[in-house]
Amino acid sequence: VNLYDEYWGSNSMCFETETDNYSQLSQLSYGTGRCYKAQCDLSTRKLHVYIRGSWMSCEYDFQQLSIISNTGVFTGKVTCPRLSQACPDMFCPANCAGRGVCNFKAAISNGTYIPKCECFNSSDTSEGCSSSLVLSGQYDSRYISNSDDLKGIKTGSNNFFSAFVAVFVDKPASWEKASWIWFSSIILIFIAITVCICSSLLPASVTKIPFSPNTKLTQKRIPPQRPPHGF
Repeated sequence: VNLYDEYWGSNSMCFETETDNYSQLSQLSYGTGRCYKAQCDLSTRKLHVYIRGSWMSCEYDFQQLSIISNTGVFTGKVTCPRLSQACPDMFCPANCAGRGVCNFKAAISNGTYIPKCECFNSSDTSEGCSSSLVLSGQYDSRYISNSDDLKGIKTGSNNFFSAFVAVFVDKPASWEKASWIWFSSIILIFIAITVCICSSLLPASVTKIPFSPNTKLTQKRIPPQRPPHGF
């Protein structure tokens, strides 16, 4: 029995719903997936859903549409999906990747407006402005497909002090030459301080004169004195 008037076919979509649990009508079943006939309208940029004999419109992401019942039983709500995922043709590819503006009335095909990206870089003719390179921020060669585009662009800090901060903030894989110099200097200073502290804690050495049994002790001879006259 199709209690919620679901529809399965090539022009249907699956929606997250909140519907009555027929075993316990006083409770709602959250997150249940149900399929309904759906259609993307490029002219109005809306997603239309056919529920129980009537078309309802999703005008924004995660909008909730009511499942109406004349008896008050088996009711609930259908949650609209993210429109850019359900109907990607209604939007510009990747929302122009943040490198352009989406013009929703850029072109007309069979009386329907077709959105198109207007890239900030006039030489970028890709659909989603994916060929443009953002000339700001830090770059990691592991995430750049075309490393030649980075020639002449400074990647990272532009002063010696920032390289010192990078030693404590960034991962070693992203350190520049200046950061490694700072790191080596810190290690050398630490070793020097450790050696000084350890040497100051050692007891002072006492110099001892070695004694040999063959050593002869000399005494100064006192000459005999003459007795005074008259004796």
